[in-house]
Amino acid sequence: MAKRTRFAEYKDRYANFRFELSEDGVLVCAAAGVPWGRIAEASPAPRNTCIHVAGVAASGPIDPVGAGDSACAGIVSALCAGATPAEAALVGNLVASITIQQLGTTGAAAPSEVLARYRELTPSSNGQ
Repeated sequence: MAKRTRFAEYKDRYANFRFELSEDGVLVCAAAGVPWGRIAEASPAPRNTCIHVAGVAASGPIDPVGAGDSACAGIVSALCAGATPAEAALVGNLVASITIQQLGTTGAAAPSEVLARYRELTPSSNGQ
């Protein structure tokens, strides 16, 4: 029997989730019976369920080129790090809010920038 790869584990874990991106944020949908939270502690959703994770406002001039790619990269990275789908959607929104402020270039968001943007949104987390 072949050894399962981590990719196969993630593929199986998130196969029943759908992430839809828009300028208003991310719509995360799960099929009935799929657990929403951390796999070990979550109860399954009773029916097909969607939640909206609001976008993160960016001030000043913006360049939206690549925002979707940035959001997807943030979502996948967060899922691989153990985030729930809703947490991953927030990370994707944070990453996109940073990259759209980088005008005329392919945007990127360093982990320190993502954490700083999160702290701007949640002042009570500044010490954590």
